[in-house]
Amino acid sequence: MLHAVKRILLQGASPLASAGLAHALRDMPGWVIGGGEAEAGDRAWAEADVVILFARSAEEAVSLCGKLRPGQPAVLLISAGLPILARRSINAGRAIALLSERAGAAQLRAAVDAVTQGLNVSDPALDEDPRGSGEEVRVPVADSLSAREREVFELVGKGMTNADIGRILGISPNTAKFHVAQILSKLGAASRAEAVHVGLRLGLIGF
Repeated sequence: MLHAVKRILLQGASPLASAGLAHALRDMPGWVIGGGEAEAGDRAWAEADVVILFARSAEEAVSLCGKLRPGQPAVLLISAGLPILARRSINAGRAIALLSERAGAAQLRAAVDAVTQGLNVSDPALDEDPRGSGEEVRVPVADSLSAREREVFELVGKGMTNADIGRILGISPNTAKFHVAQILSKLGAASRAEAVHVGLRLGLIGF
């Protein structure tokens, strides 16, 4: 059975960074990677299933995201924090992953997978200091999860239901449901799938 080829467009990165991104994504079957440092034409942007953007500032990020077609999924790699207003402009009406430029291969692949499923993910390290200092604030998500929540989260990552989790950990399904709700709340995730993608990206759970 033949599967439709999906296209990833790289934009805004240097030749070296583009080569690194292409290398990180090389193990994703069914994807064709194009673009690079050169400015892509309108057709390349329109045909891309996912666009990976590299921005050096919030202003450049907003400008690049302005070229996306409505609803087009994107992964934004950026080196600076993102103010709230910039995030609102970037997130408007599309699935997007906001990652640090230092994101690893596993994080990048998970981000591409997430946005193609309509999920939004964001690296807490990109949160700008709300007091206006311009410094980045790293939200200690890992430290906020209790030992029991970590156990539950690992099982959620394996696709277990609340009943499965309860049976394995010796707790009731309702207690498992409570722990899952707490995990989603702490991660800022709207669903189990989104929580798993965030957990993989932050190294809170394994593959």
